[in-house]
Formats: sequence, structure tokens, C-alpha cells
Amino acid sequence: MTYEVVKIITIVLICVTETAMLYHAFATFLNRNLVKKKYYVLALIGYFCCVIFTSVNDFSVYFVSSFCFFLIVIIAFLFFNDIAEVKITVSFMFVALNYACTILASTMHWRIQQQSVWDYPVTLKQTILTQIFLYTIFSLLVYIIDKLRGLQEKHRAVFNGIYVFTVPLCMLLLIFKLFIFTSTIQSSSYFFVYHLTISGLLFLTSLSLYFLTDRTSTLDNVNRQKMMVEQMLAMQNNYYSALDSQQKEIQSIFHDLKNHMRYIKTMLDSQQYDEASQYINRVYNDTVQLQSSCQSGNRVFDSILNQKLSVASRNEIPVKLSLIIPPILTIDDVDICILLGNLMDNAIEACNRIEEDGPKKFIDVKASIKKEYLYVNISNAYNGQVKIENHVYQTVKTGARYSGIGLSNVQRVVEKYNGKVSITHEDNVFTVSCLLGLDLPQNK
Repeated sequence: MTYEVVKIITIVLICVTETAMLYHAFATFLNRNLVKKKYYVLALIGYFCCVIFTSVNDFSVYFVSSFCFFLIVIIAFLFFNDIAEVKITVSFMFVALNYACTILASTMHWRIQQQSVWDYPVTLKQTILTQIFLYTIFSLLVYIIDKLRGLQEKHRAVFNGIYVFTVPLCMLLLIFKLFIFTSTIQSSSYFFVYHLTISGLLFLTSLSLYFLTDRTSTLDNVNRQKMMVEQMLAMQNNYYSALDSQQKEIQSIFHDLKNHMRYIKTMLDSQQYDEASQYINRVYNDTVQLQSSCQSGNRVFDSILNQKLSVASRNEIPVKLSLIIPPILTIDDVDICILLGNLMDNAIEACNRIEEDGPKKFIDVKASIKKEYLYVNISNAYNGQVKIENHVYQTVKTGARYSGIGLSNVQRVVEKYNGKVSITHEDNVFTVSCLLGLDLPQNK
């Protein structure tokens, strides 16, 4: 096989694998839009032709990487419906991963061949074997990254530790290794350029870590808000489902009321007073049982507390309510949900942890308006064990979907309304008192 034939086969293999790698990366990390598939295929063919153009010419690595990145971004924006940040990030990731595998393949081949420094392919031209190795490593890394992305949802703490600690640490170690290596360079110009490069890498690394931290914090806040809204909607859905069931039963009772009255009148006419009294008591008791446990007049309070009262009732926890609040408050419904939901969850959990020979279970809920503040006080029995870290009370419930919200977000809600939280625990009674500013207009 002549040199020219081998060269042509190598160029075709490079173009095919490069295009396949791009298709694989985009299919894994991006979501296609509604643009017809034939246009996407034409775009990939165009990328294939551009790779041929760069392969047959001895362009510098800087030009080839910039040129390919520009084409990749265009394809990402034309044929995928992810947000711009994701498209650009995936394009950067493809270029970085591609060149990481390319340099690895070139370096391994150069080392195996035991060639001199001057024989290293600085333009990163590949052979048939190195290109096959490059494609294999690239595909394997994309597969591993995709699997890690799926596992991240189940083991978020572990992966956060890897991303936040291990990866930046390895980056710094590699950069410092490069810094030590520059001490062996005898040329002043190379020495100057290498140190400027190292300084730039450290700067860009710190900048990337800053944006990663900022984005992580933003996503964490978004997830918390989403969890809070889901919690409130779940409570309201349970409340309205129960209310709908009660309304149907009330309609049924009113439908039968005429028959009840006729039967009572018959017994009274027959002077069956005891039987009539007993029958009236049964009808009355059935009607009373249909009444909601909490009827404060405020729909959010009623929604949350009725749902929690149902849970407490199933766990045989007596709950006492003392609520004097207006139907409408200036506090957001979501914030009320966070406040009441978490305090009631913690109170119920604390009661459930009490053993049979422990203190008597109870929950006492009070809410009222004090001047320009909403006052909420929840007391409950507990087993005498509390969890305090850095002078901050921590929730002890485990396994619940919303257990990550906790007392810290209760504190956050109270601070949002310029209020205060007071927590006490003594004589097996745990009490949380909250004041939330209502910003009501002063009476003239």
C-alpha cells in the first residue's frame, strides 16, 4: 500500500470519526429541536468537509480548534433547543475532550515509538492507529460522563465532593507540576511564555470556580424554592381533596334531610321521644364529624393544618388549636407553607420518637396578630433529645421527601419579614415562637 493511499485512508478515517464523535456528544448532552433531520445531516456533512479541509492543510492547532469550535457552536444553535449557555458549554466540552484525547493519543504513540522531542507531532496529525485509539477513548469518556450524570441524582453528596474538591485540586496540582517543569527550560523566552501561561491558567481556573460556585448556589436556591412550592401544592391538593369529599357527604346529608325530618316527626307523633332523641343525636354526630378540624378562615392555614392534623390523628397525637387570624395576610402563601409545614412536620416527628414509657404526646398550635406581626407558636412533647450544631437547631426527621428544608428555612422566612424566632426546650416540651412583620398601615 503506497504512502498516498495510506494518507487518504487516514484523512477519511479522521473525518468520519471526528463527525461521529460530534454526533455522539450532541446526542448525549443536548436535545434536538424540530428542524428536519435532513438539514442536520447536511450540517454534519458540512462539518465533515471542513475537517477534511483542516486535515489536508498544515494549519496551527489554534486555528483548527477555533475554526472547529465556531462550526460546532453554529450547529448546536441551529439544531438543538437547549438554552444558549448549555449549547456553548457542551461545544467547549467537546473541543476540550476531543483535544485531550488527541494529545493523549499523539503522546502515547510518540512515547511508544521512542522518538525524539523534535519528532513530536505539534500539529497533532494522527495515524490510523492513533485515530482509532482516540475515537475509542473519546466514546468511552462520553459514556462514563453520561453514566455519572445519571448516578449523580442518587449520590449527589459524593459527586458534589468530587466536583467541588477533587477536580479543582487535580487541576491545581497539574498546573503546579507544569510550573516545576518550567525550571528545566533553559530558554528565557520559553521560560517567560510558560510562566505567563501558568498564571493565565490559574486565573481562568479561579474564574471558572467562581462561576461554578455562583451557579451551584443559584441552582440550590431554585431547587429549594421548587421543593417548597411542591410541598405547598401537595398540602393544598390533599386539603381540597378532603374538602371535596366532605362537600359530597354534606350534599348527601341535605338530600336525606327531608327523610330524616319526616321520620323524626313520625316518632314524635307516636310519642316515641327517646327513640327520636337517639335518632337526632346520631344525625347530629354524623354532621359534626364532617366539619373540618381547622376553620380559622385563612385558607392557607386551614390547608396546611388540616393536612398535618390528619397525619397527627393517624399517629394518635392530640393537637390543640388556638387561631385568631384574618382571612388574608400580607405574607406569601409559599412562606406560610414553609413555616407551618416544617414546624408541624418537626412536631409530629418529635412526638413519634417518644417511646411508650415516655412523656405524653401533644401538639399545641397558636396563631394570632400582635400589633403589626403575625405570631405563631407551636409547642410539642419530645423525648428530651435535641440536635444542635454550631448553636443552630437541626431537624431530626429522616427519609421524608422534604426533610432537607428544615428549621434553617423557617429562620430564613422569618428574617424575610423582619421577624424573630425563639426556640426553647425544657421539661420535655419543645417550643418554637415566630414573629413575622405584616407591614400593616398604622391606624390614624
